[in-house]
Amino acid sequence: MLVGCFGDGKLSVSGTVSVNGTPVDQGTIRFAPADGKGPTDGATITAGKYSLQVAPGAKSVHIEGHQQVGEAKQNPDDPSSPVLPVYEPIVNTDVTADISGSRSDLNFDLPTP
Repeated sequence: MLVGCFGDGKLSVSGTVSVNGTPVDQGTIRFAPADGKGPTDGATITAGKYSLQVAPGAKSVHIEGHQQVGEAKQNPDDPSSPVLPVYEPIVNTDVTADISGSRSDLNFDLPTP
């Protein structure tokens, strides 16, 4: 992972997202300026991990997460249809963070909603 400040002034940020200690299977994370002025930066969450470049400053962080609850055929009437994971939403919340330097430990362990 690259650590540092990029040419556009953004900083490398990564970490984990979990709910009660269990990593979120998939989801999204968005960092928006707390004052509403400036770009919003976002990334996907995969197996509880995310990584992106974020402009420095106070942020409102929106997290949406899903947990795999099973599997189902894409088309139940077709025996050759692929089996796909089935996900259920487990978190949709806003938290805050202050981005003042590159870091690889910005972890969010959220309570069950």
